[in-house]
Amino acid sequence: MNYTIMIYETAADFATRDDPDPKRREAYWAMWPPYTKALTGSTDWEAVALLYKGLLCLAPTIGALVGRAAAIFTLAQSRRVCFSCLRYGS
Repeated sequence: MNYTIMIYETAADFATRDDPDPKRREAYWAMWPPYTKALTGSTDWEAVALLYKGLLCLAPTIGALVGRAAAIFTLAQSRRVCFSCLRYGS
């Protein structure tokens, strides 16, 4: 199922996604999984893992790494696949 989402944010809120402060940037991106779940009733863990992969390219923090690992772990559990994809950078 595909969704189109219209997002209403101020320019300052939108600029937070590229903020030099990693905590503010991670807080911005952390809002998306709950928002998606609220809209669909389920979480697209593949999209969450991809989001964290992009975040790791911008800011390779331990929080982003743990978030990506959690998303991949949950996705793998739901699909019952091996966990070899947990290597950093895959």
